[in-house]
Amino acid sequence: MTKIKMHLLLVALLGIGAAWVNRPPQTSSIIHKYSFSQMSSDRSKWYYIYDLTAGNYVQGIDYDCYPANFYCSFMANPSNSHVDGIGTFFYATDVLASGTDDEGYFINYR
Repeated sequence: MTKIKMHLLLVALLGIGAAWVNRPPQTSSIIHKYSFSQMSSDRSKWYYIYDLTAGNYVQGIDYDCYPANFYCSFMANPSNSHVDGIGTFFYATDVLASGTDDEGYFINYR
């Protein structure tokens, strides 16, 4: 009886391990939305003005995107933010490709 229980325990642990390895990617709660300001001339840096998530900005109430073929906001991890003589920025590799909003220029209503 003990041998059967050990085999069942091993099968259960292997099943749990397989399920954990094949789980879908999880979203992170540490990703913030930022207002786009400008790119560096070599397009390696994305400068921003506001951290929209930390400021509790709501699109349509606190800000909007003026329709023009350009970036309005983007998503990034706040711990990857840098500062130089021009302003606060993220390297292009830190900006999530799926988190860019290119529906126009950022307009602040506050």
